[in-house]
Amino acid sequence: MRTVTFVGVSFLVESFQIALVAKRLMFS
Repeated sequence: MRTVTFVGVSFLVESFQIALVAKRLMFS
């Protein structure tokens, strides 16, 4: 169960970082 949670958290963090990069590319 802990492994599933870790995968879910890392997936959320990565998608959040990708969103930040996409916003930066759009606004620059």
